[in-house]
Amino acid sequence: MRLSFVIAVCLLLLGPVEVAADEPAPPVAEPPSPLDAKLRELGLELGVLEKQALDRTLIERGMTIETEPTGRRLCRVHVRNVDVFDEDDGAFLQWFNLFHRVTAEDVIERELVIGPGDLWDRALVDESVRNLQDAVYSNIVIAVPVKPIGTECTTGAVGVNPATPQNGVDLLVITRDVWSLRFNSNVQYQGDALTLLSLSIAENNFLGWRKQMNVFFNMDLGAFEVGPSYTDPNIMGSHLTFSSQASALFGRDSGEFEGSRSKTTFAYPLWSLSQRFGASVTVSHYDSVVRRFLGSALRTYDAPATDEDDALPWKYRYTLVDGAVTGFASFGTKVKQRVSLGYEAYTVTTELPDDLAAEGRARRQFEAAVLPRSEVSSAIALSYSVFTPTYETFRDLATYDLREDYRVGPSFSYSLRQGLTALGSDRDYTRLGASLGYTAGVGGAYLEGTVSWSARLQDDDLLDHQGTVATYLTTPMLWRAFRLVTRADLSVWLSGENQGYYSLGGDNGLRGFPVDQFSGPARLRVNLEARSIPFRLYALRIGGVVFWDLGGVGDEVAALDTYHDTGLGLRILIPQFNTYVFRVDWAFALNGPGSGGYGRVSFGFLQAF
Repeated sequence: MRLSFVIAVCLLLLGPVEVAADEPAPPVAEPPSPLDAKLRELGLELGVLEKQALDRTLIERGMTIETEPTGRRLCRVHVRNVDVFDEDDGAFLQWFNLFHRVTAEDVIERELVIGPGDLWDRALVDESVRNLQDAVYSNIVIAVPVKPIGTECTTGAVGVNPATPQNGVDLLVITRDVWSLRFNSNVQYQGDALTLLSLSIAENNFLGWRKQMNVFFNMDLGAFEVGPSYTDPNIMGSHLTFSSQASALFGRDSGEFEGSRSKTTFAYPLWSLSQRFGASVTVSHYDSVVRRFLGSALRTYDAPATDEDDALPWKYRYTLVDGAVTGFASFGTKVKQRVSLGYEAYTVTTELPDDLAAEGRARRQFEAAVLPRSEVSSAIALSYSVFTPTYETFRDLATYDLREDYRVGPSFSYSLRQGLTALGSDRDYTRLGASLGYTAGVGGAYLEGTVSWSARLQDDDLLDHQGTVATYLTTPMLWRAFRLVTRADLSVWLSGENQGYYSLGGDNGLRGFPVDQFSGPARLRVNLEARSIPFRLYALRIGGVVFWDLGGVGDEVAALDTYHDTGLGLRILIPQFNTYVFRVDWAFALNGPGSGGYGRVSFGFLQAF
């Protein structure tokens, strides 16, 4: 189990109880507090942790919220980064703040897209909040207008009459860091197998500059890797970014060295909606063994050309060297259009293992069905996307109490990659892709629907041809107790050489069945959860879910055999350490293989979908 989680639970149990058990319930008609009233005038809804941080900051700094900022110029920006552990966490935990350096104020201000001299613009303030909402660094981000303090407005604003400083407005930005010097980890346990283990010794916010450095260990069912990584999202105080990681890979069972991987990116991203241009350069490589599993055992392949079960182990060596240079351009205000143009090159080679016990037709069928295409590609890449830059705020959806912003409205994207022998590619080809989506937030409900399609056109044939239709729907909070969340998608490989496959079982859709129990070129998946609101235990946020899963995989949609399961789960959030929940699910298969018995337990991080 996650070490930081265990330590945090032990420590938090030493903290004070926030509400006495015998305290009478407040009357239903209790009037809102002065802070709540002002927030409502601004159209802001804050969570409990955010209100606590805002209320204390206003008192400590002698500030007053300005409820009518529209039309006024911004005089000054005030930044406060709250300690990881505050008064509500107890004096003992506050001692640990000595080992964490909060994010520097100038680093926070750098992410704002509004500054002194600008007219107050709620949309720009909200965009600044979204820029600062990074799960690695912060669990709270608040930005509110406050009345100017002293004479700052007469010297720091443009177009403000010095004799009437009240015509201006200040901006108060409050953030709260996630604990950064840490032993990071992630774990997923499904049925009888440890399917994922990620460990790292990391400093996620070096010297308060939001720079990350760590040494990591990742293990899946087939292999484990170890290596260093470094991420700098603001090189020398700019918006240039750099990230790099490298690792050595070893077989999980044998412990023998099997290969390596690396990736390095240098970019000037489109970090604000108003930014017009950006660019990136990426190089990467992967050279190791790929395996596919059924439950916790290595999956095998049976060649149709033979009468007996060949039981060929589903593994091969995969080598990829990849590089790309891309430029971006962004246009529009109420409707954003983005175009990218770049050059991409890669080489892929695949090899069968030396110990593969197959010859003739069985070996050829294994190669055709299992191995990806080996090739050298050199291509021009073009993409186009359009969307509405409108956002809605939700809570208690993917996490607890913390602000979650989702973009709403229509969206469309299109991509084209043209491989050319004139540029060094093995063959001429055209890879196409398109996606159409719509999202909406209505009365606390969230709705999302997408349709996507991709294919490779080569020698008048469609290869790698696939399509997906997906929906994600949530209700508002019902009876202030829970919300219903559902996901449904249908994905199909339509045709082509080296036709792909989808898997189902375990955390990818059917929690009551072994990992990747079912596989094939067509997959249907439906998940429904009733997620409770959290209750507070010390600094913890604890909630529960009841769920039902349905899914099927087969050779074609009309011939899918469907299976389903049901179960219940627990969700825990420790805001000081994470912005995502710890998940435990207990699922029972209702039909098919594995039905009956005591069910399957899985746990990990993030919601199941």
